[in-house]
Amino acid sequence: MEIRTFIFDPLVGFSTLFLVALIIFHLLLVWPRNISKTKWKYIDYVWLSVAFMTIVTVSSELRIKSTDRAMEVAISRVEAMYDVFSRIYVNTPPSYICRKFVRSEYSPDDFEQTQVEYDKACEWFKDFSQYFKVSSGKERNSVSIYSFRKVDFSDSNLEDILQGMKKQLSYYNDAVEKREYVEQQKKYTEFEKHIGSVWPVLFIIALALRIAKTTGEICHES
Repeated sequence: MEIRTFIFDPLVGFSTLFLVALIIFHLLLVWPRNISKTKWKYIDYVWLSVAFMTIVTVSSELRIKSTDRAMEVAISRVEAMYDVFSRIYVNTPPSYICRKFVRSEYSPDDFEQTQVEYDKACEWFKDFSQYFKVSSGKERNSVSIYSFRKVDFSDSNLEDILQGMKKQLSYYNDAVEKREYVEQQKKYTEFEKHIGSVWPVLFIIALALRIAKTTGEICHES
């Protein structure tokens, strides 16, 4: 959450603004000539406008405060998905991929081709593990497998392993996406920033105008 600071004492500054606005509105609208009752009714539109700004300001503050717990959950989920993926595919090369087959009398005819395929897969998974570490970083960024070099396996077991890795990676990326969404919810939008910066001043001016309206209405009744 952004912390707004002031270069002046807010109480003194806003009180001075209120008194000045109160005097000006009385001099312009009440004395020496009170405006008509109909025109005073139009002043209520000012309150409706300020009320809208109040709703925007309060709702943004509530949204930001309500995301604190959601942010904790989102971060925990990202770390959990990161640890699971790292444990399976990153920290150590999968032993069921990086292995050497021993030829026997029962070995298939494509034994050498299979070994070459597994060696290629082992090298690819090792390279991808480094790519994952660099891309995710300490910030736990999302990682796109499509930005890494493409690989195809003719062996059905290797292809199943690759698809399983892609699925597990999607779980991690989904967690990162949800965390980024919560991070955005914790920030003020540009519209909220503008409203938040001018709302206190407009509220004070509207309050002074409303008091002047009350004075004008009393003068009409007397």
